[in-house]
Amino acid sequence: MLDLPAGDIYGVVNDTWMHPIKEIGSGKPEKLLLLGTAKEAAELGTAVQAYMLPEVATPPRTNFVKYTPKYGDKVGLNNQLRDHRLWELVNDYVQREPMAERDRFFYARLRELGTERGKDVKPSAKQKEVMQKALDVGMAMSQAISFNKTQEMIPTSLYAGDSGWEDAMAVMNPKIDLKGNQIRPSNFRIGT
Repeated sequence: MLDLPAGDIYGVVNDTWMHPIKEIGSGKPEKLLLLGTAKEAAELGTAVQAYMLPEVATPPRTNFVKYTPKYGDKVGLNNQLRDHRLWELVNDYVQREPMAERDRFFYARLRELGTERGKDVKPSAKQKEVMQKALDVGMAMSQAISFNKTQEMIPTSLYAGDSGWEDAMAVMNPKIDLKGNQIRPSNFRIGT
């Protein structure tokens, strides 16, 4: 239950994709029942079945393995691709997935790397070298930002000092792909 008193309380209840379900801000008291309990989530989580298309006639039962790490277990974190296969994966995604409005500025940045819907990506050896450096620098930057978000480093990254809330898009411009706002390669420098 979300029990809202009268007053200036504003916000929104979103779904997983951050689409608004209910706006909050009438100033009047109201109660909202948000469904989805831990028990229900656990049941739904293991009710999902995944299998290959050729197995559709006789689908195998999906085996869910619960992982409960113990002290000293080695757990691989941040194990994303760190070579040109990542760029190939990104290009594959761009080619086959519809672009949602929320993602357009990512696509605008990818366009500067030659990744654009309907176009073949054939980077030269030099471009691959630059893209590898970008992966290396990007990884270092993401680790530094993730573990050292301060308002001195990125002034818009934290809300209200020690609130604990972060803006994941603090350095992004949502209007990046609108006319007159294109990224130019000269704006970026990746090593020498």
